[in-house]
Amino acid sequence: MKGRRWLVPGAPFLVSLALSAATLGGTVGWQDSGFFLTCVHEGALLHPPGFVLWELLCRLWTSALFFVPFTTAVHLFSAVCAAGAAAALALAARERLPESPTADASAAAAGCLAASGYTFWSAALLAKVYAFYYLVLAALLWRILRARATRAPRDFTIVAALIGLAWQAHPSATLAGPALIAFVALHAKELGTSGVAWRTLLAAALAAGPSLAAYPLLAGRGSLASFGHPDSLSEALAYLSGARFVGRSESFGLELSRLAGTARYAWEEFLGVGALLAVAGAVRADRRDLAAAALWIAPVAAVTVAFTVEGQHDFWLVAAWMPLHLLAAGGLDALGRRAGGKALWTTAAAGLAWAVVANGPDVTMRGYGVAETYGRLHLERLPERAVLVAGSDDVSGACQYLGAVKGLRPDVTLVRWSRLGDGWYDRRLVELNPELAMPDYAATAGRPGGSLTAFANANAFRGRPLVFEHRPNESLLRPDAELVEWGPLWILARKGEGKPDPKAWEGLPRAEDVPALFRRARGQDVRVGKDGRLETRAEPYERRLLLLLLRARVHLAAVRMRERTPEALREAAGLLESILRLDPAGLEAPVVLVRYGTALYALGRDAGAATAFQEALGLELPARDRAEAFVYLALLARKKGDEAGAERLGRQAVETPGLDAATKREMESRLRP
Repeated sequence: MKGRRWLVPGAPFLVSLALSAATLGGTVGWQDSGFFLTCVHEGALLHPPGFVLWELLCRLWTSALFFVPFTTAVHLFSAVCAAGAAAALALAARERLPESPTADASAAAAGCLAASGYTFWSAALLAKVYAFYYLVLAALLWRILRARATRAPRDFTIVAALIGLAWQAHPSATLAGPALIAFVALHAKELGTSGVAWRTLLAAALAAGPSLAAYPLLAGRGSLASFGHPDSLSEALAYLSGARFVGRSESFGLELSRLAGTARYAWEEFLGVGALLAVAGAVRADRRDLAAAALWIAPVAAVTVAFTVEGQHDFWLVAAWMPLHLLAAGGLDALGRRAGGKALWTTAAAGLAWAVVANGPDVTMRGYGVAETYGRLHLERLPERAVLVAGSDDVSGACQYLGAVKGLRPDVTLVRWSRLGDGWYDRRLVELNPELAMPDYAATAGRPGGSLTAFANANAFRGRPLVFEHRPNESLLRPDAELVEWGPLWILARKGEGKPDPKAWEGLPRAEDVPALFRRARGQDVRVGKDGRLETRAEPYERRLLLLLLRARVHLAAVRMRERTPEALREAAGLLESILRLDPAGLEAPVVLVRYGTALYALGRDAGAATAFQEALGLELPARDRAEAFVYLALLARKKGDEAGAERLGRQAVETPGLDAATKREMESRLRP
């Protein structure tokens, strides 16, 4: 390829861009994609550490592409960054290959294969920071290898600048610190003390400078889309460090499911051809290169797996695998020198074709609107001028995007539960919505759902309907208020006056149709375990839509059961049975079993009711539901004339751990003959 050296970066750049062009979408994605889109649109401050450089560049990009729909333009920015990252990886691979007739082809092919990895390709299609992060990291690897070869002061300065920009792009770049420190230590003597010192200051300035300079500008806009308002140096430094997340003890832990997921993600990134090439390259690499790769890969992968609060750690892991792409280039070069250029290109083409066939259908965002549908189901049926209090990133991000970018339901005010109690957010919320009142957070401090319930108490019956994604703590709720089902949500009503509106359930998609939409399990179902630590389980993002629709059925079943007519009870039992069939291992399955058993008991189907209650007791249940199951089993035993069994089960009901005194008295009264 002499005279065609431009093909080393050019081929992977074009291949990556072609893959993106064929699969690019034009709407919001899952998790916090909606936050990124909204903050770019409004010039608001993203979550710590702010990703300021990405946001500013993206705003410039979308302004230049004013003739392209905004969301598509943001996605195009990711696509171009990913293409640049693939090109930079090819350049890095070429730096470490010896001169040979197939070196250029091997480096270019390795870059193309990297672009077709599942997560790398996904990052090219998302309105998030990861593609930009990969671009900076790949450029850093390239310039490190270049500086190692030339030992020119200018190249070492470029490395220092890229180290700073890598942290500015994403703070997880810190995890590659051991490899970077080793590189500096190896060259410290030739750089000199002063050379190391001023380049360190340069890296620090580029890492923190853009954020510290832009925080006042972005936070000062007062947008409710912002994640913070760092208006002092100490607060800015805390925001920059992300202390709110990394400072929590429960954020870290060893989860076997995440270890298994890491192995699966690595396979999906390389598949068979890429993995074999990386192994072949590692066999032929010298010890220095292998040690450097290990110093890069091990810390990034280990901390990423342990950081359980991060739901999209598959994107973090792409940074860990980058040295493996350089080894794969070595494997391709060895193949080319042994078997010729035709064998090299045939192998690379086979690997690329496999990746396109294996990854393309699950990666593509063209025509994919499930995340937007999820957001719309929370917004479109709300009462006029409703206040929607959202808790999850999926709901908050999608609804924020639909309101700010798409203009859907401008009469609705979105309140983010996670921001309640942040003084700046509460003040700005009330300034923009004068009919809302400042909550008394002190009255509910330290209690589960305290800030959510404080907001409900302060703003109940002030002229705007309050609708909640998560149920407020009813034990803290003001005595004149109650929660009423509203489709999959809850609405606050005056005590005794709340009536479910059938319109809240009208036109919902069929839950039975959703499993066909499931893609790979790349989302994280995060729960709090018995020991208070976070537990994670991989799930398809589309399952979240299924759970939303099933929750709507749970609520409708509760409404029908309160009617107590045989027809309503049969409908409730059918709804609950369909939930157990569609999601038998779901988070709410134990409680659904109790309700299903209750409906069957009311219909006189005693055998089915007993089975449901017994199955529920074998699972984790809230204290009240566990006591309920024991009470009904006791009543069933009494109906069969088994008084000893009824007495034993009744004792278990009353002695259920976690029951308060009032609930114990209620259970005792229901057990009396």
